[in-house]
Amino acid sequence: METTPDRVPEPDRDRVDTEADAAAAEAAKIGGRVDDDLDPADRPVAEAGGGEAEGFELAEADLIESAEHADGGHDRGAPEPEPDRSGAVYGDPDNLDRTDETAPLERPEGGPTEDPAGR
Repeated sequence: METTPDRVPEPDRDRVDTEADAAAAEAAKIGGRVDDDLDPADRPVAEAGGGEAEGFELAEADLIESAEHADGGHDRGAPEPEPDRSGAVYGDPDNLDRTDETAPLERPEGGPTEDPAGR
């Protein structure tokens, strides 16, 4: 087709439709796939991240799953008897007799004395 200044060529309708369909298909992939399992009333809340604060709920669910041993893990079994760790020998307290030569409250000369104040 020749173009003249007064006349613009008519585009090929089939090619235009094909290109438009390809562009629409490419644009549809930009947002990702649609989750149809979600209730339409809950969709805006879920898309905005409602109900989940920085992943704490997910971390808590993982912690509960780990703690419950849902996989049927091994039981701990019976505890071993605790050994007697103490090797201490218990006996009477130490009672020592006086070791000095003089009796309390007695003068070196042998006469008794009065109890001084504060003693």
